[in-house]
Amino acid sequence: MMDWAMELCVHTAEGDIPLSRQTAAIPLPQGPDGDAPLLHYGPYLEALSRFFGQDRGAPLLQAVSTLSGRDVAPLEIRGARLISEKHGALYQVARLTVELPEGPLSWAVNVASTDVQKAVLQSDHALLQHLHERFGLPYLPRPILMGQARYESPGAKTTTLDLLVTEWLEGYREFHLTRLPQIPCGLGIAVWEADGTQPILTPREEHALYREASALLTAYFDTESYAQIYPWHHAAGDFVVARCGEALSVRLITARGYRPLGDFPESDGALFLAALHFILNLSLRMRLDRLDGTGELAWAGPHCIQGILEGFVQAWTAKRRDNKTLPSADHLLDLLRQFSREDWMAFGQLVLEDGMVEREEGEYLAERLGDHLHELSEAVGRMSAPGD
Repeated sequence: MMDWAMELCVHTAEGDIPLSRQTAAIPLPQGPDGDAPLLHYGPYLEALSRFFGQDRGAPLLQAVSTLSGRDVAPLEIRGARLISEKHGALYQVARLTVELPEGPLSWAVNVASTDVQKAVLQSDHALLQHLHERFGLPYLPRPILMGQARYESPGAKTTTLDLLVTEWLEGYREFHLTRLPQIPCGLGIAVWEADGTQPILTPREEHALYREASALLTAYFDTESYAQIYPWHHAAGDFVVARCGEALSVRLITARGYRPLGDFPESDGALFLAALHFILNLSLRMRLDRLDGTGELAWAGPHCIQGILEGFVQAWTAKRRDNKTLPSADHLLDLLRQFSREDWMAFGQLVLEDGMVEREEGEYLAERLGDHLHELSEAVGRMSAPGD
């Protein structure tokens, strides 16, 4: 189909290294459980390359045409590069970049090898499609196509890999809490830039990050079914950030689930209860991370709560502009202002149990719940919502 070959590379801390005889033989990480088939970089990248080149390059042309928004002819493609990028518990991630006359386009190629991983991939695809159709928002990557690739290695059993190709969030980077003894809470947020540096967000940027991440999740909250994107975790790198001068933009790399977290029987107060439940769980989980992504559990300082509340108010107010039957954000905050200390603790323990993801995290959050509820109560008391 093309008069050039797809370039195959492996991403390292020193940059992208072209596939060679030496790197081809290196095994991919198998994840924490070690139950995935042992794959090697050479056959792995070659399998993905064959997938995009099959049927005279039909999958590649479909991906390029979908993302560019126009029919792209084969001769317009000036080159392509496939890079093995990340290796996690859920699946492997490669990046496909294609050069067009107007510039490069990139996709994430999510690869599953076990039955569990494949089920997760299928679920992620269906949910991404649903959320794009339901909300029409730009904060999640667009699913482009699904398919299968045959992993073939001399002397090894042929393995079928399931692929989900999505929009690559160009310019967006992972971030995590990191130790900074020189600041009051002892923790700051480091952004993992492509060049290997890890700049620390300024207090203003950190405030914006929590505001934008909270607004994003609120925007996807369904005020009819009370479903929300959940679970998500900073430690998994689910949120990514792009810094553009003084501006800051946040995206979510996928949606792993979408459901109500609590039981809200039909009644006049169900929406109020679901919304307050959402606010409280959001404020808890937004503070939780692991040091530098993989270390011990870490807890952001109380200064982040203001940004979290502002993000909720921002997105909820936008929802109410489209649906005047919703209560105002200030009305919801006023309900929280009326909580007694006993109300806060009872509701907080309920929310903590409903939002449980891992037992270790549950115990960690339970130890901090009382202080968090006091800090949240004080922040809500200071908060004023815009007229809506």
